[in-house]
Amino acid sequence: MVEGQSTNMELRLRIAGALIFAGLLIEGFTLTWNNPIAFLVFLGAGGVLMLIGIVFYLISLVSPSPSP
Repeated sequence: MVEGQSTNMELRLRIAGALIFAGLLIEGFTLTWNNPIAFLVFLGAGGVLMLIGIVFYLISLVSPSPSP
């Protein structure tokens, strides 16, 4: 029973980590651009992905585990 809950928690943490990593990749990629649209992509795509990843991480930590 406990092992099933830990795999559910691991899956949620992996998703949160993947979202944060994707946001960091986008932000790192836009740092090499030399045009004004890079800032919009930096905040619009990278910032939003990082914000969603952080919120998903925090929600997965405080959400109750499903009862069997």
